[in-house]
Amino acid sequence: MDQTRSSRLGQLGCARPLLVAYFPINDPLVPADRLKAYDSAGVDVIEMGLKAVNPTQDGTIVGASMMRATGKGVVGEASETARRVRSFHNPAAAILFAYAEAPLQAADAEWAEIEGLLCLGSDGAARQTVLSRARWHGTRIIEFLPYTFDQADISRARQAETYVMLHYTPGKTGLRDALDPHLATRLSHLRAEGVIQPIVPGVGISSFDQARDAVQKGANGVVLGSMVLVKAQQSSQALEDYLGRMREVLDCG
Repeated sequence: MDQTRSSRLGQLGCARPLLVAYFPINDPLVPADRLKAYDSAGVDVIEMGLKAVNPTQDGTIVGASMMRATGKGVVGEASETARRVRSFHNPAAAILFAYAEAPLQAADAEWAEIEGLLCLGSDGAARQTVLSRARWHGTRIIEFLPYTFDQADISRARQAETYVMLHYTPGKTGLRDALDPHLATRLSHLRAEGVIQPIVPGVGISSFDQARDAVQKGANGVVLGSMVLVKAQQSSQALEDYLGRMREVLDCG
């Protein structure tokens, strides 16, 4: 694995709460120049979302973006974005977010550009094939935990190679403002079970109050998706203002 990739991912969560923000690959409504806003705001991880035919765990905003994306949803389509992320003034990691669908499995050589992978889908042969190919190329695995997790989920979380994304509010991705009253208990449970990697809640986190609540209860940062897409479709300035304010909230607690 490239040492620059390894060093950047190894430092995640060490200095400040992680700001993980979604960026759609080949979404015609979100031009590539919107990436400048992520750099200006000091986003730590760019979660590059690939086209998906059946994004079962995503709500209207993210799901629609995945389905209208051009291209075939293969790993190589994220390569240019990954290279741009590595050239940020404020160094960030380039993480691929994808479903375990057939086009993703067909990709191979492009894995060298991808620093981390969050792959959704049932934990069967298709997903394991994707994970194996990613690991072979030095791509680190991020694990996703549902809101209500069991011992099998905890076991997967212990194997995460960079961070764990934890479901913040029940349901699919989308805009919500409710706080999770059980987050502190769920985080404590995972730590007691030996999960040592950073735990970063996402799904349903849109507001600054939710982000503040998450870090105050012990989370290592937040993952933002639907609201990022809303702001990105408005303008570069709207996106930069939102991400910049979120960075301030996370840093100030």
